[in-house]
Amino acid sequence: MKSSLFRFVLSVALAAAPAVHAEPQVAFDYEEPASLEFHKQEGERDYFLLRQANLVDRERNHSFIKDALPHPDTAISRIADGVGVDGSRGFELEFAADEKTQEHAKERMETYIVAGSDRDAALQLGQVRYLGYSLYIDPECPLPGDHATITQCWQLPVSKESFESGAHSTVRTVSLWMAFQNIDGQPGYQLHVKNEGKPVDGKFSPKSVIAGRGAFKPGWNTLIYRFEPRHQYDPKPGRITLWVNTLDESNPTHERVYNWGVTPQDEVPAGTPDTGYQRYFDIRFGIYRPKQPQRIRLVYDNVRYGETFADVLPESAPSATP
Repeated sequence: MKSSLFRFVLSVALAAAPAVHAEPQVAFDYEEPASLEFHKQEGERDYFLLRQANLVDRERNHSFIKDALPHPDTAISRIADGVGVDGSRGFELEFAADEKTQEHAKERMETYIVAGSDRDAALQLGQVRYLGYSLYIDPECPLPGDHATITQCWQLPVSKESFESGAHSTVRTVSLWMAFQNIDGQPGYQLHVKNEGKPVDGKFSPKSVIAGRGAFKPGWNTLIYRFEPRHQYDPKPGRITLWVNTLDESNPTHERVYNWGVTPQDEVPAGTPDTGYQRYFDIRFGIYRPKQPQRIRLVYDNVRYGETFADVLPESAPSATP
């Protein structure tokens, strides 16, 4: 059961603020009857379905992907008892220590919070959406040898054909990604974004706009994102805002004004080459990293996606050590 004391304190705090609705569009809960079930395999990619985990719509399934695993026995993904923030069930992801590294190999276990094809819920250019979750970083694991991406926003192509023939056909744009990594010997993060800018060899150049040295702590962390993607021709500025281990909306950990995302194909100015992109984004969480020998174990809980800060506040305070 979620902490009644935390709910009471949170309700008192929200009562003092202007009234806002708190109805997330996606809210994962891993209690029964939630399950992770194998769906299909394509090449080195295994597809699973996260079933009956979305409290907003229990019948909506969410894709979970394991990808490019030379040694699949080193990867663990499960809904596990006792690992949630209050000792309930949580979503546990682990890559075991593995010295059999391969050049350019990737390790990936990711869940789609919302797919760009879901027009009712998907993040799109010019729109504001929030994402929040509780993240457990196992203190028994070493810091990453390289980065480990924990959240991504992918902008969708119009189609495979239009994408491959577009002006920037060499890259399917991951417009934003949050990386957990070793920063000067401390657990930290870097948040990267892309926009059109000036392509180099047909590729968009990434830009790190937010970095936090020592900002993560072993054990539970709370992250809340405010996404506002806008392309380079939009007269209004884009923005990315981040709260790390704070629930004070008025005092974010970082905020950057930056136009991120690619101009959709139907909005490019006359005389400008088509980009081959839509205005919609996939949003995913999980582990996506260059293959590395260090063991990594993360637990996700309280995953919420919605239109306001209040929509994505965690339902319980971290207390357990899974």
